[in-house]
This record gives sequence, C-alpha cells and structure tokens, in this order.
Amino acid sequence: MNQDADRVSWALEVARAIEELPAAERSVVRLAYFEQLSQARIAERLSLSKREVSGVLAAGMSRLTALLGLTTAS
Repeated sequence: MNQDADRVSWALEVARAIEELPAAERSVVRLAYFEQLSQARIAERLSLSKREVSGVLAAGMSRLTALLGLTTAS
C-alpha cells in the first residue's frame, strides 16, 4: 500500500510540475509522453518544424527535471 501512495504522490508532483511549464513546452511534453506522439506528428499537429518540436521538448524536459529537483547523468 505504501508503494501505491508513493506512486500517487509522485504522479501528483509530476502533474503539478508540468502545469508550471510554459504553454508550448507543456503541450509538447504532454503530446510526446502522454499521447505518445512522435516528434513528426507533434510538428504536424502544432504547425511547427520537427527541429522546433525537438528544441521545445528538450527545453521542457530540462525545465521539468529542474522543477522536480532531479539531476541528469553527465
């Protein structure tokens, strides 16, 4: 039961952090990770280039990592 509570708590923390992202980053992160769309499909849907999607996604994930207090391996 404790693991379930931990998962719920973590999910809520991630959801709150995603809400703090700028709108473009929030949209791209949601489409990539929750709707599991490819960058090409995201680009189509949002009328962006794949390069723009890639940059926005990278920025969003970097900001999300910081908001959650996580570090990335170098």
